[in-house]
Amino acid sequence: MHQSPVAAKGDETSDAIVAYDVLAWMYDRHWQRFSVDALGVVERLLLARMPSGAHLLDLCCGTGRVSAELLRRGYRVTGVDGSAGMLVYARLHAPNATLVHADVRAFTLDERVDGALCLSDSLNHLLGIDDLAQALRHVAAALRPGGWLLFDLNTESKYAQHWTDSFGIVEDDHVYVVRIAYDASTKLARFDATLLRDAGGWQRQDVTLWNRCFAEAELREALAPAGFADVQLFDWRRDLDPNGEPGKVFVLARRTEAAE
Repeated sequence: MHQSPVAAKGDETSDAIVAYDVLAWMYDRHWQRFSVDALGVVERLLLARMPSGAHLLDLCCGTGRVSAELLRRGYRVTGVDGSAGMLVYARLHAPNATLVHADVRAFTLDERVDGALCLSDSLNHLLGIDDLAQALRHVAAALRPGGWLLFDLNTESKYAQHWTDSFGIVEDDHVYVVRIAYDASTKLARFDATLLRDAGGWQRQDVTLWNRCFAEAELREALAPAGFADVQLFDWRRDLDPNGEPGKVFVLARRTEAAE
């Protein structure tokens, strides 16, 4: 699942904000594990490069579960997310983190960080390469020279092979049904969720999220001008963990000394 990346208005990517405000309670209850499951990779690829007590940026921090884990490991954490609803939960789970409600394509920090991470395929919500490049420029501006960025993305194989079905859950006080589909001609994946919740009476809400997959060449073309070098891509299952999520890659890149 995905943590919302944006707060701007007027495009389909920005509609994720409204969707995640609606989905926040469901995400925190059922889907936050998708971020926490990646902590082993974060430790191996990013934290091993960080000094003790480093200041980390948790971009698209969602409900703050990963921020809380980083705090428990002794790091300073600044979390950025576009959804006010998600940040309500982040303040509960990670009260000692600095939390910023901002657009991933336009955020700024008062202090540069040593490293940055963005999990749960959050950047797949950016539907154009220009949006991705803009977000990466702001991450570079937030990092100290030589700092590392780690993010994960769903690949086209993930969408083509696994976003072809529906699923749901029924509990005493809520029900949700999700329908997912991928269009290879546009490289866009659609996620439709219907939620029923008993809050003193049953209420229904419907939300739609869009995802886009990026080819490796597109990623490299966006990272270089944003100020990143030493780019490495790791397939979670093939390169890192045979039990890792299929069709997902982790991208590791270093902010160059010259990037400003």
